[in-house]
Amino acid sequence: MTGENFKRIERGSDIKAIKEKILSLQNECEKLYNECMESGVFDSAKHDSLSKEIEWQEYLLWGLRNGMIFK
Repeated sequence: MTGENFKRIERGSDIKAIKEKILSLQNECEKLYNECMESGVFDSAKHDSLSKEIEWQEYLLWGLRNGMIFK
C-alpha cells in the first residue's frame, strides 16, 4: 500500500467509520458461522472475502492511528 491510499482518508470521522465497518464485517462473519452451525453448510468464499476486507480495514485504521496521513 502506498501513501496515495491514505491521502483520501480524513483522520477524525474516518477512524470512527472504519471501526464501525470492522464491527459490521465481524458481525457478518458471526452470522456466517451461526448459519453454518444451523445448516452444516459453510460458505468459505464469502468468509475469505470478509476476512480480507476486515484485514484491509484494520490496516487502514492502523495507518490512521500511526500518522500515515499525508494532508
